[in-house]
Amino acid sequence: MADSPVIVNCAVLGNQRCGKSTLVSMFSDPKSTDYLSHYNMTTDPRITNKQVRVPDDDVVYEFFFFDMPGCPLYTDLVKKYIAECQCALILYDANDQDAVESITHWSNVLVEATLQENLPVVLVATHSYEVEDAASVRLHAKISDLADRKGWRLARTNAVDRRDVDLPFMLLADAYNATQ
Repeated sequence: MADSPVIVNCAVLGNQRCGKSTLVSMFSDPKSTDYLSHYNMTTDPRITNKQVRVPDDDVVYEFFFFDMPGCPLYTDLVKKYIAECQCALILYDANDQDAVESITHWSNVLVEATLQENLPVVLVATHSYEVEDAASVRLHAKISDLADRKGWRLARTNAVDRRDVDLPFMLLADAYNATQ
């Protein structure tokens, strides 16, 4: 008989309209297309779960994804919901030149809420294959450097063409597993 999956709470953070709910929806229910038809701002935490097997290992984690509102109005609420999270996905729009500030803000929120400095984190660049101009390339280099300094993983995805939707979650499972 297989071991029961290990339960892991994961904060899903990022600014408004960066694709948090879309990414989680696409991963947890690949057949769903509701998220592509129209944008509805997340105003309350959404909790979704899905099992993820660690690549090249027998361990299975049941992640509970705490998809949080990105509007600054909800920051205090977000902190309460993610206080017990053991890892995080921090999403950012790859075409937003303020992405470094956004990542820094959400990283600070995560640390303030969990009181943990070194949780496993995967930075997720959304809309990442749409524009490859010089500014976007420089921004990606800055964020890649930030991820390296923090020991975070970095993934790129695009919901429109469903490119690499599973990658952030596989990296997250692997990063969390490395801490166990």
